[in-house]
Amino acid sequence: MKPRKLLQLYVGLLALAVATMGLIGLFRTLNKQAAERAANRDYDAIRREGVLRMVTTYGGAGGFVAPGDTTLQGFQYDLCRALSQYAGIPTEMHFEMSLEASFRGLREGRYDVVARSLPTTDELKAEYLFTDPLMTDRLVLVQRRDTSRTPIRNQLELIGRTLYVPRESPAILRLENLRREMADTFRIVQEPLYDSEQLIDMVAAGDIDYTVCDRQTALRAQARYPAAIDIETDIGFTQLHAWALRRTSPALRDSLNAWLRRMRRDGTFDRIRRKYYPEGE
Repeated sequence: MKPRKLLQLYVGLLALAVATMGLIGLFRTLNKQAAERAANRDYDAIRREGVLRMVTTYGGAGGFVAPGDTTLQGFQYDLCRALSQYAGIPTEMHFEMSLEASFRGLREGRYDVVARSLPTTDELKAEYLFTDPLMTDRLVLVQRRDTSRTPIRNQLELIGRTLYVPRESPAILRLENLRREMADTFRIVQEPLYDSEQLIDMVAAGDIDYTVCDRQTALRAQARYPAAIDIETDIGFTQLHAWALRRTSPALRDSLNAWLRRMRRDGTFDRIRRKYYPEGE
């Protein structure tokens, strides 16, 4: 190849490489800007797009398909679907077993609301906005109803025991504080694969001895295992539970509160709550 043509080829390849690098940089910048916009979405952006993205968990507290049925249902799922009628915005439902995955999706802008029963602790409020409380609840110890041994009725009796909870469970903070108060005298195992309802199933089956969850979840499980599990021992005080949002979404938080108040006034909220929590809050 002649030197002049070779030089032209090199110049062309160099120009192509520079243009490619420029395009890659442009795409990265655009992607970064899009991610920043998503992470800062508030009510106006959601209204313009026409969709409210909500994430909940699988199971009776979030969303599930009952045996012999093909229809999704669940307290949080039904509440989110009903709320879309008041908001005039379609809700796009997502499901995550992991609470941390839900929070990560919220921070990254993939979700707008974490629609789970979350305790409004100071630690969580430092990172997220919360709606007005949806209900009150408290943590309880789930143990087998076994006539051969005395059930635990005092937190001091947890010494030497192993408590199983889902990974990133809201119960962990309370249990860690309790363990420090008791000089690290019991074990906490965070299960990466199972949620609270599945851990209760394991208690009932004798696979594990103890789990800790909110009382409403325990009550639903007790209806399935009335003779197999004991849920009478409290682990924590009553707490307010609500939905979580990004701290960059104050207008959405205010709108959610207004819609939820309307649902309470006309009885929609209580109708849904009684369907899944017949014993009240």
